[in-house]
Amino acid sequence: MPKHEMLKNNKTKFLTAATAGGLATVIAALCFVFFLPPLKGKQTDVQLPLQTAANWSFAVIGDSLLNTENQGYGLQYKENTRKALQQIKQKNIQLILATGGLTESGKAEEYELFLRLTAEAYADGPAPVILAAQGQNELASTGAIGGRGFKSSMDTAPFTHSVINGLHFITLSANKTTGQPYSAGAIAWLERQLKKAESDASTMPIFVIAPLPASNTIVGTDGSETAGSNALQKTLSKHHRAVLISGNSLRPQIHERMIDQNTFTAIGAQGLSRLALDERFFDPLRDSNTAIPVNLTKSPYFLIFTYSTTQLNVIRWNVSANTAEDNTWRVRLPFDPEKPQYGLNTRQAQNASPTFPDQQIVFVTNIKNDRGRLLDGVSFSAASDDAEVVAYEIETINWLNVSTAKQYAADSFAGKKNSAKTVTLALDPTLPSGDYTIRVYAIDAFGAKSGSFLQATGTHKKLP
Repeated sequence: MPKHEMLKNNKTKFLTAATAGGLATVIAALCFVFFLPPLKGKQTDVQLPLQTAANWSFAVIGDSLLNTENQGYGLQYKENTRKALQQIKQKNIQLILATGGLTESGKAEEYELFLRLTAEAYADGPAPVILAAQGQNELASTGAIGGRGFKSSMDTAPFTHSVINGLHFITLSANKTTGQPYSAGAIAWLERQLKKAESDASTMPIFVIAPLPASNTIVGTDGSETAGSNALQKTLSKHHRAVLISGNSLRPQIHERMIDQNTFTAIGAQGLSRLALDERFFDPLRDSNTAIPVNLTKSPYFLIFTYSTTQLNVIRWNVSANTAEDNTWRVRLPFDPEKPQYGLNTRQAQNASPTFPDQQIVFVTNIKNDRGRLLDGVSFSAASDDAEVVAYEIETINWLNVSTAKQYAADSFAGKKNSAKTVTLALDPTLPSGDYTIRVYAIDAFGAKSGSFLQATGTHKKLP
């Protein structure tokens, strides 16, 4: 029976039971369910068709945040997910991992939408195996009951340990609605599963799929932006074979710090919905600082993992361009914690600062903000970097030689195929009117600032 048909049958059975049992019975049942521990599935062993254990691929999606709205963001999120699933199917991938946030609020009809989109994409072939974690947002309105709704809808428990083609996959779901999403019991369960996976005396990676990253791993998880999980960090640090694949950060997939290696490997999945950028970035087009770019929904990504016994390739797939980014991450196997090629310190030591290959820059006065008002600023040729340029810093120096500086998000989150070759940035419209010298610097993913700068002069007019 197709999963979406099973979903309908389960909903019918629940409603029938509620009507027959009466309101008092339903209330008692809900109170009992609320205090139950998280649902855990039995360990399963699956052999996928069309693949070999020595060389095969699987896809990772994150934070599709599906809802049933057919307008605005709801419609865009649905289309992003539809395109991604179709492209995954075109690549003959039969295993999909979801890092949490499949739906906006954990409603049955939202999960049904995901299953329907998957069925449409795989209409002419066998349905894929889907291993999904449940995100904290999907628990917010239903508490522990959400785990049971998730199991009913997705036909899988929120906490599972599967062996597929010889590889271990552990899904760790959120089970707390506030604060850190993982309870002490959930972390203890993860520890037991990791030990079970390690009992095979293998050197193969153990994949952990979770809705929130570990602290001090990928970009933003040092506590200054996206608070990662300290408990998850502590547990995984004892298991070198672990490869954590997490969602929820909503950071750009193209960011070179979305992968990290220290005592284990951590990889972030941007997702299929919206982006959230570093809160320090300035956006005068919105008259405010913002963590959300103007085209926040237009650059969805998923990941393709290609596994062999000696290397794990992680391909960042640009859904809007329907192409892979050029810079694939290549993780050597087995992982040696003494030689982490994607460790932050290692990469910073090897990193080169951004440069400006083209020195073109002009002062402009025709930049429209979100209210249709014209702002002045600069237009210049984009910088380049051995990793990627994540930001530009604009320094404005007035006639008294007093300078101010603000950082702007680069459009690198759109990917190399979609990012602009010419960058246009508006000055702070609240600056006092007057003549200014304007200097532009580039900043890369590891915080390195360009040694040189572009410079222009212009007469700025403060907006009334």
